[in-house]
Amino acid sequence: MKTKLICTLGPSSMNADVIHQMKSRGVSLFRINMSHTKISDLEDILTKLSKYDINICIDTEGCQVRTGFLGTNSLILKEKSSVKIYGNSITCNENNIYIRPKDALNELKDGDILSIDFNSVMLKAVDASTYSSQGYVNCEVIIGGPIGNNKGIAIIDKKIELPNFSKKDKKAIELSKKFKIKSFTLSFINNAAAVREFKSMYNANSDIYAKIETREGIQNFEEIIDQCDGILIDRGDLSREVQIEKIPLVQKMLINFSLEKKKECFVATNILESMCEEKKPNRAEVNDVINILADGATGLVLTKETAVGNNPIETVNMASSLALHYENIIKKLNNRSLIEFISKPLNEIDYINKENSSELLVIPHGGSLVNRKMNTYDYTKINSYKKVKIDIFTIREIMLIANGTFSPIEGFINSEDLKSVLYNMRLRTDEIWTVPISLRVEKDIADHLKEGEDILLVDEDNQEIAILHLEEIYNFKIDEYCKKLFGTNDKRHPGVFRLTDGRTFFLSGKISLLKSPTFKLNHYNHSPSQIRSVFAEKGWSKIVGFHTRNVIHRSHEFIQLKALEESGADGLFIHPVVGEKKKGDFKNEIIMQTYDLMVNKFYPKNKTFLAGFFGNSYYAGPKEAVFTAICRKNYGCSHFIIGRDHTGVYDFYGKYDSQDIFDKFPDIGIEIIKFKEVYFSKENGFYTTNSPSDELLNEDNYLNISGSEIRSLLKKNLLPDSNLMRKEIFNLIKKRKENLFV
Repeated sequence: MKTKLICTLGPSSMNADVIHQMKSRGVSLFRINMSHTKISDLEDILTKLSKYDINICIDTEGCQVRTGFLGTNSLILKEKSSVKIYGNSITCNENNIYIRPKDALNELKDGDILSIDFNSVMLKAVDASTYSSQGYVNCEVIIGGPIGNNKGIAIIDKKIELPNFSKKDKKAIELSKKFKIKSFTLSFINNAAAVREFKSMYNANSDIYAKIETREGIQNFEEIIDQCDGILIDRGDLSREVQIEKIPLVQKMLINFSLEKKKECFVATNILESMCEEKKPNRAEVNDVINILADGATGLVLTKETAVGNNPIETVNMASSLALHYENIIKKLNNRSLIEFISKPLNEIDYINKENSSELLVIPHGGSLVNRKMNTYDYTKINSYKKVKIDIFTIREIMLIANGTFSPIEGFINSEDLKSVLYNMRLRTDEIWTVPISLRVEKDIADHLKEGEDILLVDEDNQEIAILHLEEIYNFKIDEYCKKLFGTNDKRHPGVFRLTDGRTFFLSGKISLLKSPTFKLNHYNHSPSQIRSVFAEKGWSKIVGFHTRNVIHRSHEFIQLKALEESGADGLFIHPVVGEKKKGDFKNEIIMQTYDLMVNKFYPKNKTFLAGFFGNSYYAGPKEAVFTAICRKNYGCSHFIIGRDHTGVYDFYGKYDSQDIFDKFPDIGIEIIKFKEVYFSKENGFYTTNSPSDELLNEDNYLNISGSEIRSLLKKNLLPDSNLMRKEIFNLIKKRKENLFV
């Protein structure tokens, strides 16, 4: 992303997790607003931030007339009411406030009009003579509304001489030297002399941006910009001195001047302000941001949105998404079809640079999501096709091909791709792929088919499922297939057992799904495009995916939340397998019930999303680990958890084979989060992935959390230790009268 983002730190974002997440989303500068920061706190803040390896920007407060501290978040001043303005600190209410610096009151004359904050609250001085005798100026409220703490005040058509930098600013500048701060935004810069004054105080090599927020600053704009690296247009403070309807035109002209001078230009105030409360911006804000960028601004400044808003990360995600939309799509549209732009997923439009997709979500495997669903079809024509019956295992594969889960695969693979996958773990087009998606039939069925014809695939009840556009009929040695995929020909392996059923001929070709099958628990069945839409609506850009075929226990709970924390992700996508499984696995219903309980009762709100992976378990160990990661990448996950013996079975694979295999695929396009065994320290009361030989644990103190052990206890109807499984989960399981296992 070329557009730069400056984000203001405050109560909502001044913590390691949020800062880490904002940094990972490409935030350029982290702004400390000295207008709302006590100088006594600054050194501690800079000490804390220096640990995070981020670019810090000090925003001077400048000398401006401001409201004092009201004793509450805001006061409502009523129109026509009388207000006394004091020069010294007082207890404030709707009829008595104070301002600073107090010397500004010396400048007031009867009839002067004061504009407070951005909400057009206006006061008129009706008796300024009382200041010298009683310490206040009598005013009348001519436009009522709310006012807040430390908010700027403009005296209309009157210039009050104030120094360029406050005493607090000068102390902040000295502290900045200690921490070698490289970036500054200078408030209320009215002339070039103010920039030169700053340089005399801070002569280190730094980036200086003058904030244009006064009428005088606009008048002296060209001389100001010659003295600095760029400008920041503060539309809020500027609107106190310039009519609001003129602000957009002033903004355009200032951006244009900056471009001519080859200087940077940022725009602040009300960028995405509605996201302080809401998860999405309003339409006016979206249009505003795009127009700012279209005018040529270098970047955007988020102020209260990230400092005190409820959704700082979602706001950063939205700002980034809008910038990427502009950079990679709108600028490239030209005379291209608007219909194509609206109707196609962004990553399927051919003139968009897929390496710089405007989607904040990870790009699907191979560049775009496959869609092999037929919207309309001719039953008469289809019923004339030769029919091949397929089992539920194959039906599930067809559904996942058609909805894009197996992208970039569009059908059952041919002989060359099969060899490439088995021997090289890649398709012939070089995309990483480790589990063959193949359609096997008996020899007598293969003998009645011809390459190049369309075949109707039907279920056991003769219901139409899909059309196979038959490309190739071929034979392949099943022993070789099993040895390369599973690493064994042992029929104790459920994958080997399934493949050695006598079907040795293969059919390849693209498929067209006629209608989506309906399964049990179908309300958990969502396509990648649906899930991506949910993530986008939530404002998520980084998502951790989790694959399981077990009920939730403490080990999985620990690694899920740990991965969410350490990755700085927006959310956790829990995606248990809800497909065909081997005997002894948990039934799908109980898995989803336990996770439903976990998400609704224990996991952080608005941080998790639960859906079912309606595919099959292949039990292919390390190769299936890669395969499951690719599928979650297609769902929009940027990170994927791989635990001990992921997708393994019995003792066919080493404990960490499913983790080590990813070392061969640095180009997989999804970040793998690896966890070893999880232990619970009975003495210290915490979970850890350190081994018992480490200092944190000792042999007598640790509790190993094993899914196999939990499964064994549940089969005996025994309650696992509460540090192995939550009692609430066990009680839910115990209520089921039917068998828990397949």
